[in-house]
Amino acid sequence: MNFSVFSKMLGCESEFIGIFGSDLLAKKIKELLIEKQVEFSKSKTVAGESGYTKVKLENGDRKFIFSNKGGVNSSYEIKVSSEKLNSANLIHFNANGNCDELIKLVNNKTTKILYDFSDFSSMSRIEKIMPYINLGCFSFADKTSKEIESFCYMIASRFACDLLCTAGSKGAYFFENKVNKMTYVPAKKINPQDTMGAGDAFITCFATEFFNSSITKDIQEILKDATDFAACQCMVDGSFGNGFKIPENN
Repeated sequence: MNFSVFSKMLGCESEFIGIFGSDLLAKKIKELLIEKQVEFSKSKTVAGESGYTKVKLENGDRKFIFSNKGGVNSSYEIKVSSEKLNSANLIHFNANGNCDELIKLVNNKTTKILYDFSDFSSMSRIEKIMPYINLGCFSFADKTSKEIESFCYMIASRFACDLLCTAGSKGAYFFENKVNKMTYVPAKKINPQDTMGAGDAFITCFATEFFNSSITKDIQEILKDATDFAACQCMVDGSFGNGFKIPENN
């Protein structure tokens, strides 16, 4: 959902297709999508818990405490036609979306595919997804620069897609496969208020510029734009400045 809202904020036409639970969180998300003018009419609502994650902020980086792994998303399939999928310029999938099978319906020559693996480390899952996507994204705040570079070169030696690895306060790394080149950008030094959505903000800004043929910026400029956009999201409550308190019994 973050990707659709951030891309709208960046001036793109966007749509969210997913599964809503029947709780307060789902109600708030729908209100937010309406406010941000993001289309979501092809999403569906089912009884159950919406996906959520509990985190805390430590020394400028988020630490994951708990995730319900997508909530109702893990129990219900998202169904979208091939025609609908291929009408988009760019599609964002993620590890908790429960819609990996849809990826094979997309012509990634004309509709670019971004897949957010988050901190997912299952090589069998990675091997199944990589042949079909254009950009694989990973969250590696707990890894060293050497570990990140080794991972990227290992994946790039086997698959053709590009790789984007965010590392929290340590910055981000982009591996462009066709030129076999790693580019690093440091994080912007700020005193964050809330880091929720920062990684999503980064990859959204990066992807919408990188895959836009009308933009002639080099990789370093695109990474800088993504860094600035992500930093802005760290200065507001919640991902978009729409944070709210959830009662304990919800």
